[in-house]
Amino acid sequence: MVTCADGRTALTALPSHDFAVALIDLGLEPVHGRHVIEAVRAARPALPIVVTSGALVGEADDDDVLPGLFPEFGRLHRLAKPFKPKNLIGLVTAITRPSPQHAETPRATEIADGRFF
Repeated sequence: MVTCADGRTALTALPSHDFAVALIDLGLEPVHGRHVIEAVRAARPALPIVVTSGALVGEADDDDVLPGLFPEFGRLHRLAKPFKPKNLIGLVTAITRPSPQHAETPRATEIADGRFF
């Protein structure tokens, strides 16, 4: 696991690590989370991205895709803050677990609400 204190550090860490998933807070400074998402997609298009923010409340329309939020970046998982560690672990496990032929992952709203476990 690599922890980055800000968006600039995240951008410098990206090329030198083989990440299984990216957990990106939208409120990163001085480089906004959107720009970090853009860099991750450019460098590793298939890398699962979990977007977290205190502003991510309410229901997602389609599984854990964030409706209307950066559609150009494809599927983004969401985890609303505050969240419990078990919810983060559950989501990361679900999206990184090798699964037979497109097995469904739990809805992010289930994970954010604590219904995953």
